[in-house]
Parts: sequence; structure tokens; C-alpha cells
Amino acid sequence: MISERFLATIHQNNCIMKIPKVILRIETSRACGRGILLGVSKYCRLFSQWRLTQKMPFYFDSASFSDNPSRPENWMADGMIVARPDIPKAVREIGLPVIGIDVLEPVADMPNIVGDNDSIAEMGLKHFIDRGFSRLAYCEFKGIPWAIERGTKFIAVAKEKGLEIVKYTVGDSTGRFSWDEELNAIGAWLKSMQYPLGIFACNDDCAKLISAACQAANVRCPEEVAILGADNDEMICLPNDPPLSSIVLDFEKAGFEAAGLLDRIMKDQEKSASQRIVLHPTHVETRKSTDVLAVKDNEVAAALQYIRDHADQAIGVPDVVEASSLSRRGLECRFKAVLGKSINRIIRQQRAEKVSKLLIETNLPISQIAYKLGFTDIEHISRFFRSIKQMSPSEFRKQYGRYSIGS
Repeated sequence: MISERFLATIHQNNCIMKIPKVILRIETSRACGRGILLGVSKYCRLFSQWRLTQKMPFYFDSASFSDNPSRPENWMADGMIVARPDIPKAVREIGLPVIGIDVLEPVADMPNIVGDNDSIAEMGLKHFIDRGFSRLAYCEFKGIPWAIERGTKFIAVAKEKGLEIVKYTVGDSTGRFSWDEELNAIGAWLKSMQYPLGIFACNDDCAKLISAACQAANVRCPEEVAILGADNDEMICLPNDPPLSSIVLDFEKAGFEAAGLLDRIMKDQEKSASQRIVLHPTHVETRKSTDVLAVKDNEVAAALQYIRDHADQAIGVPDVVEASSLSRRGLECRFKAVLGKSINRIIRQQRAEKVSKLLIETNLPISQIAYKLGFTDIEHISRFFRSIKQMSPSEFRKQYGRYSIGS
């Protein structure tokens, strides 16, 4: 048993050091942990030199490299960023600054990185609505608070819009389940549903499980069941058949902001409380698992496909009408009946998504993005973008762009 006095002495000695020691207990096998670590390291490069320590790799199977919380070298430092809710009592009592990551649940009474679950759910719903889905489902792992929050919002908003919606829960309260049993159970559930069905999974792991169940049950994806995950973990999404669409979260920016908060707390510039560092969704990375239009009206489906294929060009309603076999009035009426939206509104939304993606994923000047997508000048693209997103392109890039972190 380690005495509190011993822990306090180590902590006091560490505080005298010129370079702060910061312990990172973050899982690197998932995109969430890797992104947060990148954000932390970028903050350190730009603003504060820290001595970062992480858990030893799995292949060091030795007691000397144990991650046992009772070992002082695994906890004592100037600060921590940790993806586990069980902070030892002695660490709490000496006031070691800790920032938690909401992997299963937030660390109590401390700052935490948490997901903007309402926005994540709304983005997932919009993704399916834009593809014409009227039957939807939400799939979650049982007993995980953030997954339940996403599902509650997704289901509530879907019902508000008059869409058919069901929920499926995977696993018991501990999160443990038999892979084969779950595949059979999910497959039987899928077989009982009406198609086409759009399923929003609480994360990419859940989406991959649903995809495997589709294969086992001979359910075609995306033709019968379209699947959307969250986190955009490419190591999960890309090797899948079909590759999984996923909501992209700004993990790196959250890691950067967490490091900044920890720095201020360690310097006594801010008190440690229950601050929230929010993980915002930026966009959907569309892959084959949702690359489908669930629209029975062939004319509307063809027009939607034309809009999606040409959204990087300065197209208008006449171009869409010309690509169809209907009159403008006829096509407009069908759009309203099937999608509840006008042709022009769909074009504008698709164009705005093209702009958003370039703002997020590239550091191209806005003038170059305007030229690339057929806008006349910066003023034109700025007016257009603000009318859809309620912020300017530069504001959007500053908030969500990959290249804006630390700038």
C-alpha cells in the first residue's frame, strides 16, 4: 500500500522539474486515441515542452512494465490525459490534474473530452434523408451512455420527421457478447425488416458487426441495408466489404484543446473542474456502405444521381431537368412528393457539402476552392456558404479544418 505522503513527495519533486511530466493513458488501436495523441503532440510542439510518457507496447509482457494503478510511476506526474474512469483515490487526493476521455463514461468531477452526441445523431439522420431513406434503425452497444445519447436523439428527430424508426441493442450490460450468437441474432432481426433500410450504428465497431451480420444472413449492403458508423476509423472502415461510411469527428482538435486546458491547469491559470472539451462531427466520409439512393421513383433517383455526380460544377435546376425526361414542373412536383424538398435546395445542399469537404480536408485557399467548384469569386462562395451553414468559409475552416489546429 502506497502512503499518501510518499505520493505527495513524488508529485512535489516532479513539480520542481523544468520540463513537466505528462502521462498519457490513451488506447492507440482506435482512431479516437490516435487523433487525440496527435493533437496533444502538436500542442506540445507549438506551445509547451512536456516529457510525455505512454503505456509500454503490448509485446513487453513483463511485471516491470505493468500498468497497475498501484504503481506510483504509472500515475505520478504533473498531469495526465487518461481514457479510463477509475482514477485511484490517492491521485485524486493530491490534486493531480487529470483530463478524462469519455470512452465508456466521463471521469467524475474532472475535465473530460466528450462527443457532441446530438450533432452526431443529426448528421447521421441527414445523411440518410439526403439519400431518400424513410425506414431507419439505430444500433447500439448496451449500457454505454454516449451510445444511448446518440440513439435517443437520432430516434427522436426521425420520429419528428415522420420516419419509420426502430432500435437494436447489442450485448449485455457489461458489453460482453458471443460473436456468433450476435451475428445470428442481428441477421434474424435484419431478415424481419422491410427494405431499403438505413442503419446508423453508434460507432464503427458496431457498424462492422452489422455488416458481418448482413453477409452471414445474405442481406445485400447497401442495396437492401445501408450502414453508417461514427469515428471514421479507417483501419475498421476500409478493410470491410463493403467499405463503411462513417461520421468524421475532430479528434485531433479535441486533443489539442485538452492539452491546452491541462497546460493552463498545471500553471494554475485555470482551476480543474468539470470542463467539457467537445468532439464535434465535421462531415460524413461516404463509402460504398451508404452509396445508394433509396428512392423508388426512378426519375427522382436519376435526377438525384445527376446532382451528386455534378455537384462540383455550377449546375442549376435547368441542367437537372434537361438530364431527365420530365418537365420542370413535373420533376419539381415529384421532388416535393418524394423528398419534401425542391430541386434547387438539393443542389445547394450538395454544393455546400463539396465546399465543406475541401475546407476541412485541404489547405487550399478559398479563392482556389471557389474556382475549382465553379463559383465566380470569393464573395460569391462566401454568400452561398453562409446561407447554408450560417458561417463564412473561413469561420468553418477555423472550427473544423484539419490544417487549422494551432494556427
